[in-house]
Amino acid sequence: MVIDCLNAGGPAVLLAADERTAFILEAGVSSGDSVLVKVLDPVFDRNMRLIDSCLPLMIGGILSKIRGCGRLPICKIADELEKEDPLGLGSGLYRSILERFLCAMAYGMNPARAWDGKCDVACGCTVLTRTGSVRKFHAYNMEELAELLMQSAWVGCVSLALFEADGETEAKGFTQCVFALEVVVDA
Repeated sequence: MVIDCLNAGGPAVLLAADERTAFILEAGVSSGDSVLVKVLDPVFDRNMRLIDSCLPLMIGGILSKIRGCGRLPICKIADELEKEDPLGLGSGLYRSILERFLCAMAYGMNPARAWDGKCDVACGCTVLTRTGSVRKFHAYNMEELAELLMQSAWVGCVSLALFEADGETEAKGFTQCVFALEVVVDA
């Protein structure tokens, strides 16, 4: 896979927002925070659960937090999750789960098709940086790619709508996420 940070149309996208990356969130009554109801596409939900069973809840929580912010760097989100520990996972696990998610996307996990949980590292991952240099990553240096992705990627919400049922508007948000690389610096 090639991650091209030179594209003129904007940042390289690891996970595009479409009907497969939609999350259904329900507004909390007392806190005002949203709670994940479900991931709309069962294939994407399963793919995320292969990385970690808590990942859909974690991404749903991230989307709930950033709905009004537009987008935030992944490294900042990871730091906040580590401090708050909203799922009771303990220190270090949020960053690790997000790193595995980013690497899985970089190595070919796609929300549109069932994934076997294995990263395609045979051919590796090539990153073309904004300065024009080429960086190649394989299984032996996946940690370097994970760190590069954590420092360079951001997540954002791109749409929100309310659903109506039985003539009443339910407090459910339809939120799609996008993970993209903003800036890749040469090492």
